[in-house]
Amino acid sequence: MSLEKQIERLKYLDFLIQGKRTGTPKELACKLHLSERQTFEIINKMKIMGAPIQYCHQSRSYHYTENVFLEICFKRKNN
Repeated sequence: MSLEKQIERLKYLDFLIQGKRTGTPKELACKLHLSERQTFEIINKMKIMGAPIQYCHQSRSYHYTENVFLEICFKRKNN
């Protein structure tokens, strides 16, 4: 899979989590066109990187427990 596709998938996942619209893990996997296992792996990697993600059984969605946002960009260094 191309890097661009992976980044777009990650941005979409962040969008769904921000809006608390992921659905169940199975539904989320379908939305991302991944297996549940692959979806869990991505979420776990995001958690390792500091994303405060939690699943709520009542709302049946993942959400962030703190106010965060995903930023993927290049920035110029000052020499």
